[in-house]
Amino acid sequence: MATKGTSAVLPVVHSGSSAIKARLLEVAAKVREVPGCFKEEEPSFWKGRAAFGRLIVEAYEAGAWHKEGSFIGDKLRMTLTSTDRDRPFPRAQEETVPAWLVEAASAVIDTLTEHLVPPESHGKAEVEWEAGILADEIEREAHVATGRRDVRSKGAAFNRTSGVLTVNGKLLARLEGGEKHVLTLLVEKGAASGKDLKIAHDRPDKVLKALRTKYPALKKRISLPGGPGRGGYSTTIVLEE
Repeated sequence: MATKGTSAVLPVVHSGSSAIKARLLEVAAKVREVPGCFKEEEPSFWKGRAAFGRLIVEAYEAGAWHKEGSFIGDKLRMTLTSTDRDRPFPRAQEETVPAWLVEAASAVIDTLTEHLVPPESHGKAEVEWEAGILADEIEREAHVATGRRDVRSKGAAFNRTSGVLTVNGKLLARLEGGEKHVLTLLVEKGAASGKDLKIAHDRPDKVLKALRTKYPALKKRISLPGGPGRGGYSTTIVLEE
């Protein structure tokens, strides 16, 4: 992790998909432990986000959100390379907290929870809620890291040129039109909001719901907003050129 005064945090990716997966799963476990560090009345927005920010950068350095076109990855890079990243976070009055810690956490968590309703309590319950969503996302990135190595025989792969979608090495469908455009954009990003996907289709929600209904094998590979740990649209499908 970069120290104060640096202008950027560069990703340090361990070689080998198994090493990446192991480190990301370790980070996800740490995320789930964050709420236990706070007393019931103690957490506030910036304290929780600062704690998550450190672990999010650790996950990023390990290899999370490096996929080309990743919406979360792009937001993180902008935050971590900001020239004023070390300025104090304005709401942290009791102690000095670098703004980048809170902003790095917000770049990921706000994207994941965009379509979700947070708990009414803004104390420990909110930290627990965000911890579960964030840990689920990092675990998803861990499994994506190993899934890229052998997409022909394991998992699901999509060829954005031909529209061919395979699952476990077998042809599932050849997509065209709106289905092809929406899935291409989602697979390229890995995770995206409905607003992001509207570039490909004016109703990406309908397209993705229809795909999951038409092809049951996609239900566990395409996540929609509204469920536990699902703040936006995400997929474990990988690109196969």
